[in-house]
Amino acid sequence: MQDSVPVVGLAGGIASGKSCVADYLGELGAAVIDADRINHEVLAEPAVRDRIKQWWGADTYSEDGQCNRAKLAEIVFRHPDQIRRLEELTHPRVEDRRRTVQAELLAQPTTTVVVLNIPLLFEVGADRDCQVIIFVDCSQEMRIARARATRGWDAAELMRRENLQWPLEWKRTRADYIVENHADLNSLRRQVETIYRQLVAPKPCPAE
Repeated sequence: MQDSVPVVGLAGGIASGKSCVADYLGELGAAVIDADRINHEVLAEPAVRDRIKQWWGADTYSEDGQCNRAKLAEIVFRHPDQIRRLEELTHPRVEDRRRTVQAELLAQPTTTVVVLNIPLLFEVGADRDCQVIIFVDCSQEMRIARARATRGWDAAELMRRENLQWPLEWKRTRADYIVENHADLNSLRRQVETIYRQLVAPKPCPAE
């Protein structure tokens, strides 16, 4: 395992642009682990699928075995106890897969940076695997507009879901880098490029 390869965690509010930052880092050469993609894989596991259908109905999955994530979210996000039930089922499986992929990437000599794009980075404890935290800062107004355009949520829905997570200001204070994502994608890209160059810059050898 390469101890010199930094593991970078992304944090920020819902619809702040964390995936955009992850994409930019990937374009620059970082290896990105996308927890949402892993979650898709976990939801397709037969044992998980059967348990979810048992708990919340057969219509949570299509005939070809694909999870109806919108339907599932509609059910569980209205009831915090049901969210916890789902998380207890899926989160350990997602974390196991994520750790396996991370170890494989760190073992590869060509890996320069590993990025964890995990929506609940702090909540699931994945921040403990990170040497660097990047917080993606974005105004609430812009996040609401993005969530409305891409997810069909109103302001109340975004805030309701975000209130189930740890406070943004708490996460912000734990960041090593803060990138501003307000409107200018070129500016965002330049900020990410600057951070990436610092992450891969040769580290000075300790004085003997």
